[in-house]
Amino acid sequence: MQDLYDSSCFKTQRNLIDRLRAFGLDKYVQLPQIAVMGDTSSGKSSLLSAISGIEFPSSDLLTTRCPTQLILTEATTFSGSVRLVRFVADGSLSEKAKALESADDIASEIQALTLQIQEEGQQISDDAIVITVSGPQFPNLTLTDLPGIIRTVGDGEDKTMIKRVRELVDRYLVQERTVILAVVPANVDMHNSEILQAAENADPSGDRTIAIITKPDLIDAGAEQAVLDLLHNRKKKLKYGYHTVKCRGQKDLNAGKSIKEGLQAEQKFFGTHEVWKEVDRKYVGIPRLTAKLVGILKNIISSSLPVVMKEIDARWRDCERNLTKLGAAVDSNSERRAFYSKFTESVNQLFSNAAKGYYSSSSFFIHPEGGADETDNRARAILRKHDSAFYELIRSTRVQEAFKPSTKVVVGDYVEGLVEGRWMTGKVTQITGDSVIMHPYLQAWLNKGQWRHLQRADYTELKRKIAENRGDELPIFPSYNLFCSLVQTYICDWRGPMLKLLEDYNGVLSVVFQRAVDHSMGSSKFSKLHEQTSNIVAEALRTSAEKASTSLENMLEEEFRPYTLNHYLFANLIKLRNEPLIHSLEAMCSNKSREVNLDAVLAVMQTHGVGTDSNEDCEAKELQIALKAYLKVAKKRFADAVPMHLEQVVVQKAHINC
Repeated sequence: MQDLYDSSCFKTQRNLIDRLRAFGLDKYVQLPQIAVMGDTSSGKSSLLSAISGIEFPSSDLLTTRCPTQLILTEATTFSGSVRLVRFVADGSLSEKAKALESADDIASEIQALTLQIQEEGQQISDDAIVITVSGPQFPNLTLTDLPGIIRTVGDGEDKTMIKRVRELVDRYLVQERTVILAVVPANVDMHNSEILQAAENADPSGDRTIAIITKPDLIDAGAEQAVLDLLHNRKKKLKYGYHTVKCRGQKDLNAGKSIKEGLQAEQKFFGTHEVWKEVDRKYVGIPRLTAKLVGILKNIISSSLPVVMKEIDARWRDCERNLTKLGAAVDSNSERRAFYSKFTESVNQLFSNAAKGYYSSSSFFIHPEGGADETDNRARAILRKHDSAFYELIRSTRVQEAFKPSTKVVVGDYVEGLVEGRWMTGKVTQITGDSVIMHPYLQAWLNKGQWRHLQRADYTELKRKIAENRGDELPIFPSYNLFCSLVQTYICDWRGPMLKLLEDYNGVLSVVFQRAVDHSMGSSKFSKLHEQTSNIVAEALRTSAEKASTSLENMLEEEFRPYTLNHYLFANLIKLRNEPLIHSLEAMCSNKSREVNLDAVLAVMQTHGVGTDSNEDCEAKELQIALKAYLKVAKKRFADAVPMHLEQVVVQKAHINC
């Protein structure tokens, strides 16, 4: 009575595990199973045929291209089905089960599904062929047969098959609830068997490995002792030990020997062979192996099932928590449209307000005082900071100037001294070390740093460029071509800050737009919608940035041709010509008097080139003044134009495209 109860309980538990696997749960929770592994020439197919009573396709067709699961159940009448289960998360692409009329149909169905996998371009597949059969001749056993390990491939075959098979086998080897049924032919060196070595690496203690030794008839006479030592678990000990079987070989298959005849031949071999007839029957033969495997499967299922159920329960609770985070279900099309409309409207409004500086409309813009820009959603304020930094970089463009080196100061020289916070011009009357007293400011000594030589411009480099680029123009007219060339050297330096500003714009908008998506999604974590929206935003910003980069390069190219109608060009020109001399002359006058010394006036005028500059110096001076005057106008124009352009082609276009 107890045996009947145990048998019924085992069938129920095994059926539960098989159903869980059919639902694809094995991708998330390890389920107890027996996996058959070995080399392609180890005799796996013949072993499975003998255990199941099912004829598998012959080995020359390379039958096992994917895992093949055999679900065998004892019953009074035959029933069965076969189907292809796709290795995808939800199993939505799995084939429908096809009913079997008899066990004789299984081989042809396996061939058809194998051919289908090959036609799909899969040399080795993670998809599984699932064969479910019931009948009086079947044991209550579930086995998973894996592709045989291969070391070489034939001409024209894909060499990656070797790696793919090993990866597939390794996926099963490492699962703690998988019993490894390692099939090894008796005529190979067991210590160098690849599958036994792989099993040992995955299961060092041997607690979940059973080794099946096939082809004992091929052992050289007198060499049986090594195999006998393994069968008695004296070497390379395994929890489930070793077992040997003699199945039909390729010669038997070619001769048409049936499974029944093969079992009879096996019984005769082990009963009459001078060595094997002395071996305990529990170590040899298909019937004893089948009973042993049923017992192993029963034990692994009964011991694993409570843990499996706990893991399923934990997964279930995690799933429920995640579902709760997703918010209320959005089932109907109208609900989906309403949610999506509200979502996109929120994203667009938040981004629009961020770009326009309307920060009082949402908690989205609340930012701690002194917080970093990296967590600030006030996009317009951040962009304005970048605009200001760009403006300062462009404004810092200066025409390169050089001055003639100062000579040692002597009494009688005119210098500039810092008097009551102003630089005033006076005549040196006394010198001691680096300190001077200058007339008419005799109140105190002026130490080093409080006085300086009257600076005189040095146009050597500019004169050299004028001489090298001389055209037909008269020396009294600055060379327009040289002027353009010099302007371009300064404008080229604007390219870096310009592209950096574009990068800053794109970075700020990307972050704020993504945060707007996150904020608008709220507690409803629709991952696909979130991912798709993020991709749309990223693509829109990328497209806008690419167009902006091209248009900015064109803007910079346009600046290479000096042009303006701005009257400030002439105002700057006149100012730059006259103001330096005027300031120097004013520096000669004290606050109390407008009287000046004629010698001091002459010294200042000579410093500014009046009456002393050569024609070449005058020409260079006019060119330098023209450069300064034009760049003042150009850099103000460019510093404004770039942010305005980015507002149009990046901010507004990105908003429209998203």
